[in-house]
Amino acid sequence: MLCKTAKEALIKIRVDMVSDRPHSMVNYQLQGTDGCYESARGGPGDINKIWLRSRCPNPNTWIDLSTIREEFMPESWRVGMEKGKNAGHGGGDYFEVLDFINAIQGKAPCPIGIHESMDMTLPGLVSQQSILKKGAWLAVPDSREWVKEM
Repeated sequence: MLCKTAKEALIKIRVDMVSDRPHSMVNYQLQGTDGCYESARGGPGDINKIWLRSRCPNPNTWIDLSTIREEFMPESWRVGMEKGKNAGHGGGDYFEVLDFINAIQGKAPCPIGIHESMDMTLPGLVSQQSILKKGAWLAVPDSREWVKEM
């Protein structure tokens, strides 16, 4: 899926959940103007790595993400990564279940509301419509507008 933000940034998302071949459920890449991240792909010696313009004078120099974890990762995530390492999706499922339990027990508000959920769901649904229209650019509706209409 290619999508353009309101500020004209181009975002490319690739997800394949239907091919009958091996795939990596924990392979991620994120690139921005002043930094980028690449998750380990599971090969020998491969690591999660990050490049930050403020820390890497050489544009070809990666930093092992684990070396700056203490500085940037919240304690709850550092502790949770060990607890959730066998929970699925590289530990991510652990945090989703923990957030759900904390919300239903009244310990914390749900960290992702209905509109944020729709922000993550609607682009994928609209991309399927775009495919049916030979790749036409289509607007993604904003669920916040639906509430205003009521």
